[in-house]
Amino acid sequence: MKVSPLGLSLAVAAASAPLASSEGCYPAHVAGTDYKAGDKVSFNSTNYQCIWGYETVCKETAPTGGISAAWSNAGACSGTASVPPPPPPTAKPTPPLWEKTGCPAAYAAGTEYPDGTTVSHNGIVYKCRGFGSGSNWCGKDGYEPGVDLNWGMAWEQLGSCSGQIAPTASPTVPANAPGCPAQYDPEAEYAPGEMTAIGVMVYECKPAWPLSQYCNVYAPDNEQGGPLGWNKIGGCDGTIAPTASPVAPTASQFEGKGCPQAYAVGGDYSAGDKVEYKGRVYECKQWPYSGFCGQANYEPGTTYGNMGWNPLGWCDGTIKPTAAPTIDPNAPGCPPVYDPSVVYQSGMNVEKDSVVYKCRNYPEGGYCNAGPNFAPGSTNSAMGWIKVGSCDGTIAPTASPVHAGTDSGGCNHPYRESDLATYKAGVRVESNGFIFECVSDIHASKYCSQLAYAPGGIYWSMGWKKIGWCDGTLAPTKSPSATPSLAPSASPSAEPSLTPSSSPSLKPSAAPSDAPSLKPSAEPSLKPSAAPS
Repeated sequence: MKVSPLGLSLAVAAASAPLASSEGCYPAHVAGTDYKAGDKVSFNSTNYQCIWGYETVCKETAPTGGISAAWSNAGACSGTASVPPPPPPTAKPTPPLWEKTGCPAAYAAGTEYPDGTTVSHNGIVYKCRGFGSGSNWCGKDGYEPGVDLNWGMAWEQLGSCSGQIAPTASPTVPANAPGCPAQYDPEAEYAPGEMTAIGVMVYECKPAWPLSQYCNVYAPDNEQGGPLGWNKIGGCDGTIAPTASPVAPTASQFEGKGCPQAYAVGGDYSAGDKVEYKGRVYECKQWPYSGFCGQANYEPGTTYGNMGWNPLGWCDGTIKPTAAPTIDPNAPGCPPVYDPSVVYQSGMNVEKDSVVYKCRNYPEGGYCNAGPNFAPGSTNSAMGWIKVGSCDGTIAPTASPVHAGTDSGGCNHPYRESDLATYKAGVRVESNGFIFECVSDIHASKYCSQLAYAPGGIYWSMGWKKIGWCDGTLAPTKSPSATPSLAPSASPSAEPSLTPSSSPSLKPSAAPSDAPSLKPSAEPSLKPSAAPS
């Protein structure tokens, strides 16, 4: 039998088209519905089924006919399909009871939970994981225990619970219990190892940082945070007998016995400064930690005080004032008083508290202008200044400068940027009426050819030394001598002499003369000429 091309095309189309659904039409697609994989809908008299992995697209996009990315075409439909009721939800398995009887406090979103806190939520007990640093996700949005997708990153499931935890019995106080320390004061600052009491229960602030910082964050009886910073010691009875006054630190620990000046928030503290705070002595740490010493919330002995302060011990009374500095009766006069607004150069002297300081050479001399933390007499003074000695009064005026000049008087050639390449060891130049000589050191003399080290600038002393002042110009050199020098010059003159020498040269000239000689040679030539004359 012969099949026409048209009939073959119709047969192929019929075979490839979706089959009509015999079940009738499913419920119509409704945009915004939270469709799941496998859900069936109808659209324009065609049934479709949501494909796994495209649930979000199924919710937002209606089937458009044919086979789409989110919906599979289940065929044309008519009438209404009978949709079976959804299966009942699968009950979640109940975990076994946790180790205690009753449920702990209920979870509350937005609460800051310390590490290790236990809560109950929907009949399940969870424990805040934490990371050992006091920072965790347990109170953050998106980590509701047992509910949110990532809750397991913040919480550990311990088991199920019912009812409430029975209150613990009152602590039993032994008959021979010691006296009680001072009752806990939430406004007080507690140091590592310090004890306090709540009722007849004694607690000790943990002796090691960083756990001791929680003593000033959580009360000892706080169910969640108390164990972080406090150790429960036991019961007590009555009060503790007063102890002897604490012994002040020895003289080797700080300058003299007694307490230094009291700490003040915002004070200008430098490394090594010592202060008194609540009967204890603290020393400001070295830079860069010294930057915390004057800041609020970093007071010595507080939660973050250890960032800038080192504890030294107890103190009592005040430090005996030190004796006034002794001035040598033969001490010279004092240079100008140190002024932080002045730009100091290497070698300059200043006076601070009747003591003379000299600015160091470069590069240490850069600290002479680095601010109050490096001022003469400060803790970091030695980085830029040399302590020369004591002084008294003012320096007597110096005598007028002695004319230095050169051996012949007058000033050398002026210092010029265009001549930098010619400045070597021993070269002298004039700048602002003074003579400078490039130093002889093979390394330091290299600064002479650099503009940043020009005479009179900030760093001139790195490559130049000042000889003295000068006036006028150098006298011109004498005229050349009339008689020739005894030794010949190293190279011949550029032009020949005007008259021939009195005796012939030892060797003939390189080329023959242009005209024949007037007289024949004394001897015939060794070979005849090519042609007779």
